[in-house]
Amino acid sequence: METSSASVRIHKFLADRGVCSRRKAEELVAQGLVEVNGQIARIGQSVDPAVDRVKANGKPVVSQDARKIALVMNKPKGVVCTNADDLGAQTVFDLLPSQYRKLHLYCCGRLDKESEGLVVLTNDGEFKQALTHPSGNIVKRYQVAVNRAIDPSVAAQFIKGVHSEGEVLRAQKIVLESAGPDASRRAEIRLTQGKKRQIRRMFEEFGYYVKTLRRTQIGAFVLRKIPLGAARLLTQKERQMLLKTSNVIEEPVSLRPLRREATPTARQRRYAEQKERAQRPDNRPFSKRKLVNAKEGDNILPPRTRRTGTRSFSEKQPARARPTASPVPRDSRGRSRRTGAARPKDRARY
Repeated sequence: METSSASVRIHKFLADRGVCSRRKAEELVAQGLVEVNGQIARIGQSVDPAVDRVKANGKPVVSQDARKIALVMNKPKGVVCTNADDLGAQTVFDLLPSQYRKLHLYCCGRLDKESEGLVVLTNDGEFKQALTHPSGNIVKRYQVAVNRAIDPSVAAQFIKGVHSEGEVLRAQKIVLESAGPDASRRAEIRLTQGKKRQIRRMFEEFGYYVKTLRRTQIGAFVLRKIPLGAARLLTQKERQMLLKTSNVIEEPVSLRPLRREATPTARQRRYAEQKERAQRPDNRPFSKRKLVNAKEGDNILPPRTRRTGTRSFSEKQPARARPTASPVPRDSRGRSRRTGAARPKDRARY
């Protein structure tokens, strides 16, 4: 049977009409749930959207809004990336304005329920295929915080590959944080794979528990100025940035601080300035008045003294000798030869 230039494959046709993803469309065709002109469709069959009548799950596939859009969202925790959750959890599509909920959007690269960050939503099948297919080799950046310090040897093993559930999980690059609160427990991981719960599974193989996980960048597009739970339309330029495999920002994006750093008080600033002053060998600071002409290491202060009661004694001075009186010449009776006075018996002798 000849096919016109407007013909497309059945799975692409269903994805473009917003019925399901391409992979799910192939499963529906294999199960015999898709009909073309009253006949069961075959895998790989081509259809002409202008002529052929297609049904999926017994319902006719109608053309949707021809406008193809793409949204970017800052996904919060506790929200799932699916169109409908069997357990009744809130989905990313519940957070969208009402005018976007009827466009049959799909997630381009999901995040699990406990993760947050950059998520792309679109009804453009070709754009989704280019963004999520492994052949695109598009780098995605994640910020992760775990329950204990990350061993550098574990980070090296992530790049070599980690075996988990019959799959080999690899990271393109891992950057260990060196500054900020709990820096030894935080890292930035770059992936080109898109396995389910990949980063969490990699850490779990080495006994780590992932506390926070946030996606910050896809391709050359960095998540900026979008509050948690908010979304906005992507421009055509930003779509091209998402698909870029080069010109990616090389500086690691710092993790969000766990708490805002407080401004130091005047007392803390004075203490910091005092610590930066020149120190003597005994770790005592120089006097401000004598520091002008003193060299580092000179002992320009007197030895430290201690107070006992109301008098001050130096630890390094010898004890003061007790004063003695000069002897007075006396006769055999004890009288002074100079004045003739008798020896005083009612007062201390000097």
